[in-house]
Order: sequence, then structure tokens, then C-alpha cells
Amino acid sequence: MTPRRRGAIPFHQIAELQFRLGLRRGEVIALDEHWLHEGLSEVHVIVDGAFETKKHEGRIVYGVDKLTFELAREVIAVERAQHVTVCGYREAFDRACARLARDGHPWPFTRKTHALRSAYAVASRHAGVPLPVVALRLGHASERTTERHYFGRTEERQRSPFEGSALLSAR
Repeated sequence: MTPRRRGAIPFHQIAELQFRLGLRRGEVIALDEHWLHEGLSEVHVIVDGAFETKKHEGRIVYGVDKLTFELAREVIAVERAQHVTVCGYREAFDRACARLARDGHPWPFTRKTHALRSAYAVASRHAGVPLPVVALRLGHASERTTERHYFGRTEERQRSPFEGSALLSAR
């Protein structure tokens, strides 16, 4: 792990976890230990009095690997130790995208944290995950919603989101 200044929040870990699980930014910020079910290889997005999802429904992300669980626990520890906000995460994400562009590795989607959901969907399909499974993991009621929002809009969305560059930290 690279050294960082005291008090700095490792937003790259939050972004990587958002990409690995296909979560919305509010969901990754609200992540809690009781959402993690490592024995089942599942992360349960749970709606309760402290957290509400866009559709007001929980969902399950299936097929989560061991490294993602480790990363999730790191992110939870960071969020417990420091106050992480959606606005702070968004600002850090914008700065990271600007740095990538300056370094010649522009983000191939849009400069929004929601683009990590797009990247998750596209990478899942490139890995051979069936569309109904991707829709379920993203919490969409219909495959058509997933297809309409994440596939077929532009040529840019059809290529791998990390083609030719290592945008997220290597684990």
C-alpha cells in the first residue's frame, strides 16, 4: 500500500469497491459489515432506517470473490475511522479523472461515479456474465433497463472500460 498523508481518505479503494460490486455511490458509502456474507459469496444491500436505495428495495450481489470482501472490510474500516461523504467522494473522483486525463489515460465513460456501474456492467458482459444476472446484480427489475442504460448507446460503451490502462489500484 502506498503511503498517504495523515487523515487522507483512500477514495481509490471506495471507487474500486464500487466498480467490483456495481453499487451506486450512496450504497458503497453506506456499506456495513452486516451486508457482507462471505460464506455465501454475497453482498446484501440492505434498506433500513439509516439507509434507503433508489428503488427503496434491497438486493443481493452474487458471486463476490475473496479479494472484494477484503477490500470491502478495508473500506468499512476507513468509513468508520473518518467521515466519508458522497460529496467528498464525488470531488475526489473528479480530481482523479482530471489526473488520469492529464497523464494521457482519460476515463472512457463520463466523469461521474455512476460510470463505475457502467464499467461494472460492461466488464461483466465482456467476462461472459448473462444479461439477466447483470440486471439482477445491479438491482434492475428488467433486463431492458440494464440494456438501455448500459449497452448499445454509443460505441464507447461497447469497449472494455479499462482497455490499455490500469485505472484502479492493482490488488
